[in-house]
Amino acid sequence: MPWNISVKAFGSLKPGSTAEVTAFVTYPCPTPFNSSLYPAKDAVAVIALPDGMSLDSSGSRKTLGDMKAGSTARATWKVKIDEPVSGKTIMVQAQGKVSGQVPEAHWIGMSVSYPAYSYTDAIGGNGSVEL
Repeated sequence: MPWNISVKAFGSLKPGSTAEVTAFVTYPCPTPFNSSLYPAKDAVAVIALPDGMSLDSSGSRKTLGDMKAGSTARATWKVKIDEPVSGKTIMVQAQGKVSGQVPEAHWIGMSVSYPAYSYTDAIGGNGSVEL
């Protein structure tokens, strides 16, 4: 299930001003799953700005840390408005890594058997706001 990412812009969006962009990143945990299972490690959010905007001294990548299923993290950027941005879109992508193990599986009544293995998968999502 992809993450839910809500992106909001606060402040003046006129040329010469500075605004704040915040992404609220939610790692959903549908029932009946246990929220303590499958934490996402090393979660990050990355902003992509349209032409006419630039970052105000911070990088485009924000560390969210480890996220449990069902939790929400926030990332905030200060941006400079260099030219008119009405109708343009700011994008934010967030992701983390989920790891686990799958036990050996024997199919009853069949000669099929699958070995145990470990895995690491990327999980995340995208969000945007139109200005």
